Amino acid sequence: MEMLCINAGLEITKIKHDTEVFHFLASEQYLRGIPLNDKNSFYVKKNHRIFSKESIKNYRKQIADLNDKLLGGDACFYIKKK
Repeated sequence: MEMLCINAGLEITKIKHDTEVFHFLASEQYLRGIPLNDKNSFYVKKNHRIFSKESIKNYRKQIADLNDKLLGGDACFYIKKK
């Protein structure tokens, strides 16, 4: 991203990582063989508890830590002209 900005005469002023719990839960579902739109998906049937409240809480803590360390999977780049 930095090289793209430099080549375009722009600069990155801030980077904010903003991964959310969705990314972890969706990945865990796929690992368990449950597609996102499956009838057993957490996102289709919220009261179908394939994840405990405690595991979701732990995922949120992990995500916050990753985002704070700028290691989250998603990022927002604040860019301005040089």
